[in-house]
Amino acid sequence: MATGNHKEFVDGEWILVVDYDSWKIKFFAFSIPLIIFCVFWLIYQCVKKYPIFFSRLFDRDKNNYLRNNLFSLIAGLLIAMFFVFIFKIRIYFL
Repeated sequence: MATGNHKEFVDGEWILVVDYDSWKIKFFAFSIPLIIFCVFWLIYQCVKKYPIFFSRLFDRDKNNYLRNNLFSLIAGLLIAMFFVFIFKIRIYFL
């Protein structure tokens, strides 16, 4: 068994094989939840500081362009992330 990250040719395509003990895996396993926490904490702080702006997001008005554009942007980013992770990144763990 090889140590470290390396590529192997399996089923007609190159895949990246990642070692469990790699420092990169441990770093990203810790940093990704930390980044997600920081993003939600910043959103919470913005809502606390500018409540009037964020109250417009949840108006019942159907022509609320701020809400529609923001939610469309978030949905588009989530869909793009889904396709990138599913179809582009194939990491097999040993």
